[in-house]
Formats: sequence, structure tokens, C-alpha cells
Amino acid sequence: MAELASALPYKGAPYSYLLNVSSKSLSIIGAALLLLDFTATTVVSAATTASYISGEVTLPFPAFVIAIFYLVLVGVIPLSGAKGSSRIAIGMLMLHLTTMAVLAVAGFIAWGRTGSSQLRENWVAGQAPSATAIIHEVFNGVCLGMLGLTGFEDVPAYISHIKPGRFPLVLRNLHIPAIVINTVIMLLTLAILPLDIVVSSPNVLSVLGQYVSLHFPLSSPAD
Repeated sequence: MAELASALPYKGAPYSYLLNVSSKSLSIIGAALLLLDFTATTVVSAATTASYISGEVTLPFPAFVIAIFYLVLVGVIPLSGAKGSSRIAIGMLMLHLTTMAVLAVAGFIAWGRTGSSQLRENWVAGQAPSATAIIHEVFNGVCLGMLGLTGFEDVPAYISHIKPGRFPLVLRNLHIPAIVINTVIMLLTLAILPLDIVVSSPNVLSVLGQYVSLHFPLSSPAD
């Protein structure tokens, strides 16, 4: 990806790439796949939002209604002429990173206090019974792991806004936080929460925060 973006710093990748090295028909197919990828990224975000909200509060309507509202809102905002703000984007990013950092630090403290017994229990409970099941679980893990990187493949579409020679750094700065955060949070989740709760909870990070908070009482027993 970095080599292509450096050689052809055009908007509309991969459509632009295919248009320069193949036929127009094939480039149109690439553009359609890119549009499908943009749509899938938005749908994953909407579905995750709806799942977390439905896990936190009791809704008078199905969770998919929130997902549809989110998708409509995402479409209406740019159509109304509103433009993206780098300050708002950075503010939201810092809020998320701060939240994840606080959760990670508190999680490691809670893990240190409770030990690794829960992690061992989850490891035993999650063991696959056969080689075929192991391959199936590895396949599912890779697919789920790729969801954590959803949207990164769309970065070349914005290559014209990136300074020459900086695109590899942009990819690095996108991947490293995602890999570190996903790995740390997943490890803490398995070390603190029972596996059945991890599987059944639509808002597993909120549940993790609740479990972790039990090790940080707001008042002492004497109070």
C-alpha cells in the first residue's frame, strides 16, 4: 500500500491505481469494492454503537433502530454542507485514548490484585477439542482481528492531503496504537472477566470497567 501510494499519489485509490495499470472496467470494479468497504466500515461502527447503547440502557425499540439513525445522521451531516474539523477529530481521538489508557492501567492493577486464576480458567474453557476446531478458531480470530483495523485500507484515498514521503509514517501511526490497544484490552478482558460474560456481553468494555472498579472502592470500610 505504501509503495502504491508513493508512486501514484492520486485521490480515489484503488480506482486510480487500477485505472493507470489496467482497463477501465477493472478500475470500476475496484471503485465499487472501495465503496462497499466504506459502507462496511460505517455499518460496523453503527452496529457497535447500537450494541453498546442497548447494553447500557433499556431501549423501547430494537437496537438496529439506533444503527439506522446513526447511518442517517452520518449521511445527513456532510449533505448539509458541514465540513470535518481536525480539532474535533483530535479531541475525540484524545478522549478515546485517555479512556482506554485509564481502563488499561486500572485493569493491570486489578489483575495484579486478583492474580491469573481467571486467565487460566478462560484458557482451559476456551480450548478447542480438535485440530479442525483449532483451525476454525484461528480463522475466526484473524477475521475478528481485521475488524479492529477496518478503514485503514481506505487511507490511500486521502493521499493527496498527506505530505510527500509521510504516508508510511501515517500507516505506522495508525497500526501501532490499534494493535497495542486491542492486544492489551483483550488480554485484560480474559484475565479479569469470566469467558461466558465475555461472549454474552454486548458492551464488554463497560462490564470490564465495572469489574475493575470493584478493586477501587470510593470509601474505606471505616467510613
